[in-house]
Amino acid sequence: MKFTSTYRRSLSVAIAFALAAAIAGCGSKEPPPQATATAPPPGVEGQAAPGPAVQQAAAQAPTSWSAEALEDLLAPIALYPDPVLSQVLMASANPQEVLDAGNWILENQSLRGNALDDAAAAIGFTPPVRALLQFPDTLDMMCRELGWTTELGEAFIADQAGVLDAVQRLRRQAKDVGNLQSSPQMTVDTQTQSGKEVIVLEPPASTETVYVPQYDPVAVYAPAPATTEVAPAAATTTTTTTETKSGYSTGAMVTTGLLSFG
Repeated sequence: MKFTSTYRRSLSVAIAFALAAAIAGCGSKEPPPQATATAPPPGVEGQAAPGPAVQQAAAQAPTSWSAEALEDLLAPIALYPDPVLSQVLMASANPQEVLDAGNWILENQSLRGNALDDAAAAIGFTPPVRALLQFPDTLDMMCRELGWTTELGEAFIADQAGVLDAVQRLRRQAKDVGNLQSSPQMTVDTQTQSGKEVIVLEPPASTETVYVPQYDPVAVYAPAPATTEVAPAAATTTTTTTETKSGYSTGAMVTTGLLSFG
């Protein structure tokens, strides 16, 4: 997906509110500007609202999360490039707006680029949600897993520093086992920011296209399967075979381990 000039503006505004500082180890636990609940944007009030199960999940959300719980919560998105991750975290603070946007885009599938962003701005969607409209697969995932989206937003509001620390732990784990590497689709860089070493994921400088990886949130953080040696009956040669994870098509994978960029 290419950045348009309008999308660049909305993206920069959103990032300024949160992860630009927070990825660097920001210790603030203040909610982002979009964290407080707001009424649905004009024009989408009549669309589907979260069901009782989602509302119950939100009501039962914990006020604090352990490091392990945060890692489980962040595992599906920790390897997203920072410009997209920031929008997901901020948008999750208002799951109703995420759901409204998912319903709205289904009725406006002909809109693209600037036209899509202008129409979304006209009815009052916030910058993070407007940015996610440019990534419909990610927005669709957040709508389908609205209970997870709600819990993510609760965690981000309650413990922003803890959420971002969990992201860094997961990235480091994926990098250490060789599944997070720079590629033509995403640059992996280690930087020292505010005295802390952080892993930054960004689109390559040579392109205006942002790719969102698809990956198994269990396999990508685990060490590679062990290589076993099978001795033939004649014992004259040694054949090496490698176990493979079911569900993966090697033709669909790119050079960064288990990250798939469609």
